[in-house]
Amino acid sequence: MPSDLLEVMQEVYQRGQPYVAKAYRLPYANNEQAGLRYFDIALEPVREGGEEVTGLLLFAVDVTGQEEARQRTHELAIETRRLDTRLRVLTETVPQITFTVDAKGNYEYVSPQWYYFTGQPPTADLNAMWPLLIHPDDRLRVLYQTDAARNAGIGWSYEYRLRRHDGQYRWVLSRALPELHAPIRPFSGTAPLPKFMTSVN
Repeated sequence: MPSDLLEVMQEVYQRGQPYVAKAYRLPYANNEQAGLRYFDIALEPVREGGEEVTGLLLFAVDVTGQEEARQRTHELAIETRRLDTRLRVLTETVPQITFTVDAKGNYEYVSPQWYYFTGQPPTADLNAMWPLLIHPDDRLRVLYQTDAARNAGIGWSYEYRLRRHDGQYRWVLSRALPELHAPIRPFSGTAPLPKFMTSVN
């Protein structure tokens, strides 16, 4: 038994106070392998016929599988945040407007280049403002092509004129690719709605 657990047991015995620990790490070894295992443990002092502690009860439940899964989840979360930060830095340093749109056409993210180009404040409602910045002669075509591509779950690539911060219209190329996910409920008979990652050059 590890010395630190022995120390905990001695302290429980001396103080007469119970001790509970989650995912307590203990070394493990047998004839084939050695490693670490995790236990939820509880130590209870035993008193027989008086207030003096005469023994200890030790309860232990092996939670190695759950703890290893929790650690993997934590590591994946850290890696996801790292990759997300890296992607955001790359996205926000290239000379393009990058944004994501959900399957219903609502903007979820737009890079700072959008605000530099259009002069719109960060508090602007993108869903309401974007169509108004499209040249009137291009607006219906762009909205139709965008809706048609979203409904079909396919990408798009088209050119249109977008109003700049100085009121001038400039031709831009908009490209998008759908981000498809597997259905959450298999055999449901319904396909997941796509999200779109798009850029404007």
